[in-house]
Amino acid sequence: MNTRILRFAMSGLLVTLIHVAVASLWIQWVDHEPSVANSIAFIVATMVSFVINTRWSFASKLGRVVFVRFTLVAFVGLILSAGVSHGVDLLG
Repeated sequence: MNTRILRFAMSGLLVTLIHVAVASLWIQWVDHEPSVANSIAFIVATMVSFVINTRWSFASKLGRVVFVRFTLVAFVGLILSAGVSHGVDLLG
């Protein structure tokens, strides 16, 4: 398996664990509203993902343009995911 793909998969797993941990801790200690906790966790996980994937997975330099592109793609993913979740809720 390509090293870059392996690193990308490992960083994805780590970021997913960070997202779950932040959301769980937020719900437990700060605010019991899951949507708020998930939003905070998404922001934290996206920032961590940017740094890990840019520096470790792809061995690139951190920069403003790269960050803006990464963030836009992440938010498009968030919108698509929220749309699918909402659609499933509507279907029952």
